[in-house]
Amino acid sequence: MNTIIGYSKDSRRQIGKMELYKYLESTYPGLIDIKDNEGNNLVHSAVWVGNMEMLKVLLEKGLDINDISEKEKIVPLLSCINDKTDISKHLLDMYPYSIDTRDNCGENTIHVAAWCGNIDFLNFLVRHGFDINSTRNDGKTVLHLCCRNSKIDMCKFLVKAYPHLLHVDDHNGVNALHEAAWSGNIDLFKFLLDKGLDVNIKERKDGNTVLHLCCFHGKIDMCRYLINNFPYLLRMTNLDGHHALHAAKKGGNVELLNFLVKKGLDINNTR
Repeated sequence: MNTIIGYSKDSRRQIGKMELYKYLESTYPGLIDIKDNEGNNLVHSAVWVGNMEMLKVLLEKGLDINDISEKEKIVPLLSCINDKTDISKHLLDMYPYSIDTRDNCGENTIHVAAWCGNIDFLNFLVRHGFDINSTRNDGKTVLHLCCRNSKIDMCKFLVKAYPHLLHVDDHNGVNALHEAAWSGNIDLFKFLLDKGLDVNIKERKDGNTVLHLCCFHGKIDMCRYLINNFPYLLRMTNLDGHHALHAAKKGGNVELLNFLVKKGLDINNTR
């Protein structure tokens, strides 16, 4: 449920202008306190659409900047997800404690900036005290996140400026190369190989290879690249004894499944 002075969740577009908001708020004051079914209040709406004037008015009305809502994220994190850098900077000026604010996944604003690939904003955050080495609850760094989201320019920047991040695994033993395989970005994958990451390293939790990961997520071009350049990966298994075909089955990509069968994997093999 979104109120008439809220926003459309699907389109992220503003429903009303400032004049309409003022009219509705004065005529129907109870609307300002109504949240939608996911717990979003009007502050989240103002941040999503990038309306600084609306945001200031709502905060003056006493709406809570710390409400967790959209995907369990706190308002200062939402601002950079939607690439509203001006609002992000404004919020950091108003609420400097948000440097230490995290959502339920342990993400703070610098993680979101990396995910979105916003290099200028990430540098701004570092200058304002954010720790480039901070990790989420699952141990993922800013490099993990930009690789997962296929942000190659951010990845290149981080590797050049903070090369030690290349050698940080998350809590499941996943490194940046695994994330690049997951994303399906071949150019990013090649870049990380050139920087010394090992194509043979398995992630620790399930023992999956980079081929398992791209097969599970249906990245057929990455799969072709890996098999053409590292054909032995076809025969490598994870901790359950499963090879890439099992990962493709779980992912549900029929084209990829047929491709692997043509490469010699046995669809009837349960191990």
